[in-house]
Amino acid sequence: CVLVCLVAFWAFNALGVVRRFLGIDFTSVVGMCGQALLQAYFALGLAAVLMLDVVRDHLGGMANIFLLLSAVAMFVVVLFQWVSRDLLQSVRSVHYGRGRGLARVLRLVIDSLPIGLFVASAVVALEFFRHKTALVSPTASPALSRETNEACVFAQVFDQHDVWHFLSAIALSFWVMALLDVKIRMHLRKFDRPGAAPEAVARQRPRLPW
Repeated sequence: CVLVCLVAFWAFNALGVVRRFLGIDFTSVVGMCGQALLQAYFALGLAAVLMLDVVRDHLGGMANIFLLLSAVAMFVVVLFQWVSRDLLQSVRSVHYGRGRGLARVLRLVIDSLPIGLFVASAVVALEFFRHKTALVSPTASPALSRETNEACVFAQVFDQHDVWHFLSAIALSFWVMALLDVKIRMHLRKFDRPGAAPEAVARQRPRLPW
């Protein structure tokens, strides 16, 4: 029971950390509704985990379930920020003619690239996991899991389970890129207020690593 409470606290805290990291303020009606839906999502997920053994067995145990809950919550928060501000701002820029020709299209592509690469690599990784990997019980030993997956060999070196791990790591790297991209855009937008003096903006603008 103590372990369940600790993991639940970690899952809720993960959502709060992402919100603080991005500086998102859920004070609007849409934001408040979204926050309520996320809270209901967590509550239903935790209730299903605690009350239904079949859910725990199907999803691979408590650790995988809480990891999935927190990952989906963080994805929803970042996607809300990216679509509501970054992507729509780029679409409006193209619609109202700010920029020319190919530059407008390139801006839209670059704005959506990190999220798109993350989704694409994550989908391929899940496809390997669902259809190319022999699943065993979460309580099985590593040796048994390896023996079960020996029939799925890739390039005579790695089995499909290894490929799934590689693709998951690539998807995670694209996710970090998307997170940092949203963070940097929010900082730059904060200091690009209309009417601000160029000298003041230059002094206050955060320094980027590159």
